[in-house]
Amino acid sequence: FVLNISINNTGQSRSYYTNQTFELPSSWSANPNNFIYGNLTTGSYRYNISTITIPKATQPGTYLVNATVNWLNPNNTVSTNRSIITVTVTSNPVIDIVQSSLSMIVKHGGSNSTYFTLNSTGNTQISNINISCVYGNCTNLSISFNESSITSLDVLNTRFINVSSSAPLGFSPGDYIITI
Repeated sequence: FVLNISINNTGQSRSYYTNQTFELPSSWSANPNNFIYGNLTTGSYRYNISTITIPKATQPGTYLVNATVNWLNPNNTVSTNRSIITVTVTSNPVIDIVQSSLSMIVKHGGSNSTYFTLNSTGNTQISNINISCVYGNCTNLSISFNESSITSLDVLNTRFINVSSSAPLGFSPGDYIITI
């Protein structure tokens, strides 16, 4: 996500060597991670944009990002202002079928099989996955799966699903498209 950071010198004097940094949860990143604003006169402001990257499979929850601004006062004391930004990561179960399409040659009176890959790419477990042939010559081509019902697939896990087909003797030759 993109974070717009604005700072404003509301004090009675100039600030020197003004800079801003982020403190992030483990494995998170900010680009850029810090800004050097230099000297700011009274009433002046600066802003910048930083992109915060949250790693894949981050568990749902509330996380804190600290944006800290430091500066040197004219009397050589250092001041700090810290803003706490609350980030809520929501549950996002996502299943991805790796192959965009499959191809299989089945001769009449014969059978063949191939596989496709399911990936759990979200941040929470996926439950109650049902696999079926929903379009095409599903019955005549006897489309079947080694697993047609998966109770759950954990985050970042993969499952290989075997899909089989058999064509009866005398089945008309041709290209048949099915949708799983």
